[in-house]
Amino acid sequence: MAKGNFYKGDTVKFAEGCNPYLQRPITREEVQAWYDSPASQGMNCAGETKLAPRGVTRSYKIDPDALYVVVKARARNRIGWRSLPGWAVIRAADGVEWHARRESLVKVASV
Repeated sequence: MAKGNFYKGDTVKFAEGCNPYLQRPITREEVQAWYDSPASQGMNCAGETKLAPRGVTRSYKIDPDALYVVVKARARNRIGWRSLPGWAVIRAADGVEWHARRESLVKVASV
């Protein structure tokens, strides 16, 4: 899909044949739960203290026919340690906002 073919409030779904890949930043509650868990204790393999994860990635168990609402059509994904262009922020039916690659989304005709 070409850049800029959908806008805030549009309904989108994943393109046919693409591998759905979603990411979202973790919440403060999830960060606190991680620090309270045994996974945060000790050192990593480099001998440094462990850092909390910066985001959640979901690339499986995604319904390819699920519909999403565009929250922000052009966004940069700052979930990892880099800032990557070419993403959109979409809201799932359960209200969770995810980052998805713009080229993997297609606009759904209005009902």
